[in-house]
Amino acid sequence: MTDLSPQGRAHLRKNALTYGDEAMVDVLDALDAALNERDELRDLLVDQLFATARTDAGSDEPANEPGI
Repeated sequence: MTDLSPQGRAHLRKNALTYGDEAMVDVLDALDAALNERDELRDLLVDQLFATARTDAGSDEPANEPGI
């Protein structure tokens, strides 16, 4: 099985460059771009979730409770 950890990808890239395998270099570049985009989207989602949680926690007012 191929190691696709950051270290494994670096090793694959080194070997691909050594042996002139441009297709493998292109695949690894695309994989790196996809992983970076995934990480950025995850960070934005987490930031938005925490911002929403802070906003919800900041409004401790009862929501239209009858009889109060």
